[in-house]
Amino acid sequence: MMGTEFTEGGRMTVPKDARSAPGIAGGARARASAGPARDLEVAGEADFMARIAEAESAAAAGRVRRAESLSADWRSRIIRE
Repeated sequence: MMGTEFTEGGRMTVPKDARSAPGIAGGARARASAGPARDLEVAGEADFMARIAEAESAAAAGRVRRAESLSADWRSRIIRE
């Protein structure tokens, strides 16, 4: 697994191997997003409700975080370093 760094200005440094594989040149601007590895398929109302219950359970157990909380945590780490 490759690591990456965030600068004080919020920019991210991507390792050369990760940039060169898709043909991104140094200094280029790129957008990245993360999403599920596979498409979500819901097989009806019962399946939907089961997924909601599973998500609520994960949140209650602290296995997930709200995006706002994660973003604030990252910002505070960037500013401190």
